[in-house]
Amino acid sequence: MRVKTDTITGMETASNSKKNPYKILTIVLVVAGILMLVLASWGWWKYKYLDEETVFWKTIERSLSLNSVTHEITQDSGSQKVKQEIQLNFNEDIHSSTLLTLEEPSEQGTVSIQTKSIGTQNGSDYIQYTNLEVPGTDSYDKAENVWAKIDSERSSFLANSLSSNLVLFANLGYNDRNQIMSMIRDANNPVYLPDFVSVTKEKRDGRLVYSYIVLVDSDAYAQLLISYLDTIGQKEFADQLRTQPVEAGQSVEVVMDIDAVSRHLLSVRDAGAIDPTTTDSYYLHDVPRRLEEPTQTVTYEELQELLRSVE
Repeated sequence: MRVKTDTITGMETASNSKKNPYKILTIVLVVAGILMLVLASWGWWKYKYLDEETVFWKTIERSLSLNSVTHEITQDSGSQKVKQEIQLNFNEDIHSSTLLTLEEPSEQGTVSIQTKSIGTQNGSDYIQYTNLEVPGTDSYDKAENVWAKIDSERSSFLANSLSSNLVLFANLGYNDRNQIMSMIRDANNPVYLPDFVSVTKEKRDGRLVYSYIVLVDSDAYAQLLISYLDTIGQKEFADQLRTQPVEAGQSVEVVMDIDAVSRHLLSVRDAGAIDPTTTDSYYLHDVPRRLEEPTQTVTYEELQELLRSVE
């Protein structure tokens, strides 16, 4: 027992030198609560957020709520190399912007062609040749960097760009997105049949990547594509697909690489090919660009005439 003097009254009082047991108990309970919260969060992150099935379906759904994405297609057959960079924008009016590069060796040298094209939702398409190198011919300077406007009856760059993906992209509202997802996950006619048992995981550039083997039902995908095009306002192209004769399609087996944390599709490739000649890659998710339609254009026929004028 320790005696101390009250500074106000001058009276001596006794105090216990031991610490308050209730204060210690409170601290222990708080620390235990924090530890339990950390463990619960870690468990949710590992067993729910990073669950293979959750990651796959959340990625498919997230692809339907993006402002933009860039789709790169590379084809290398050995004798010809083709690369397309297709940027799809959904933030305002839907539009596509494509840079295509082709290289093909010949006896006289390498043929090199590069074009830019723009597809818009109002049906106006544009194309220009940014580089034309054909060994044994004169310069194509007159035809380069000239924008040609193409009427919608002849071409639909936007619809073709949108339908070139096995995983569809858009920026849909809640109801439209749920409707598309219901078609994708229809138990009687599913579009995707992923194998969740064989998922491989690896770090790429510090990011956790899941690789899925997925069977894509061609018939179910064709029906989905028509509904998707209707939903995003490409009804004319959807009607064209409806009128085409329906043939029983074969399922396609692909590998889909997905960023497990951001839920972004990274690439799609043929599952059966050891060294696939065609690879589809996706990047710049949600990095939109404003569309600037060309103001000075010629007709497509005039552009072709410029090309034919080179001997």
